[in-house]
Amino acid sequence: MILSLRGMWQGGVNYYHNLLSCYQKYPDPAVKLDVFSPFPEDVARYQCDAIEIHPCPQLLRRPQNYPRFILKRLLRYDPVLLKTLERHRIDLLTHNSLGRQTRVNTLQWTPDFQHKRMPQFFTPEECARRDSNISNVRRWGNILLSSHAAANDFRRYYPELAQVKTHVLHFSSAEVLNTALLSRAELETRYPVHDPYFFLPNQFWQHKNHAVVVEALRQTAPEIRVICTGALDDRRDTAYVPSLLAKVKQARLEHRFICLGTVPYPALISMMHHSIAVLQPSFFEGWSTTVEESKSMRKQIILSSIDVHLEQAPERGVYFSPDSPDELAACLTRIYAEFDPATEELFAKQRLQYKAAIEGNWIEDFARIMKTVSGTSG
Repeated sequence: MILSLRGMWQGGVNYYHNLLSCYQKYPDPAVKLDVFSPFPEDVARYQCDAIEIHPCPQLLRRPQNYPRFILKRLLRYDPVLLKTLERHRIDLLTHNSLGRQTRVNTLQWTPDFQHKRMPQFFTPEECARRDSNISNVRRWGNILLSSHAAANDFRRYYPELAQVKTHVLHFSSAEVLNTALLSRAELETRYPVHDPYFFLPNQFWQHKNHAVVVEALRQTAPEIRVICTGALDDRRDTAYVPSLLAKVKQARLEHRFICLGTVPYPALISMMHHSIAVLQPSFFEGWSTTVEESKSMRKQIILSSIDVHLEQAPERGVYFSPDSPDELAACLTRIYAEFDPATEELFAKQRLQYKAAIEGNWIEDFARIMKTVSGTSG
């Protein structure tokens, strides 16, 4: 596994931390993970008999010399990294791709095909680059996906890759239960959580669909509030966030739709814990970390009725159409009226008994897929 967490989107960072943490606890004796990283200190805590961390400065974005850069462009793969993998006798490169090389068996991870479902959020160059990367899986015959919804999209959009085998790995966010929670009093000293609130922890990208929440709040009682966290920018449309916040101000909802920007992970999870319920209104997801965190915490969640959310099937999920602020407003109103702190406390006390099963199940699936693709399953 080639891994550089710096600069990665937050969902990806959480994914890899969960994977390494869970594998450290529930390793398969037949599968050893070799992790090559330019910043080994970021993952050094996972070093154990089952996981070996290798410093790999070759992974830094800028090649060490110009001839290597030219060679990468000509070959469409990095020969230096390929030699590194061969030197360590890697049987299977998982979750990554070195491009057009065939000497090391590769299982590329593609979380979703958003550029096919929502091409308006991508430049033609980005779409072409993604398609080119995906076409490389023809060389290895396998692809790793995060959901059956993504597997269906793969078959739909890439019929020329019909011979490629799809492997679905549903990841969990059990690691969230290892995060120390801040008390309500501690949160109140730092953030505006003194009144009951719904919690929306998504980046402010257009497909995350914050707009439907703003429209729903127009139809609800003034005591219903939503607290949002996540980076307040969308590089694909720099006008989007200012436009959204202007609508909030125009509707005089500044004190009911509260945007905090990015917050430390312990604060985010603590806000989730102390909320009435979590919101996930997205138009599109690969496999939502927010939903998985809510499942692990046994938290009620109001989520859009897209295919992948239905596949994730949270125990305490309440669905609405992502195009219907009316449906969402009705959900907010009902759940606000029914909220019982004592009931939430009972669910919170039951979290840890699910932890081992959540962690163990997806790691068992991970190891099974690794053995199948590498040809070592007995």
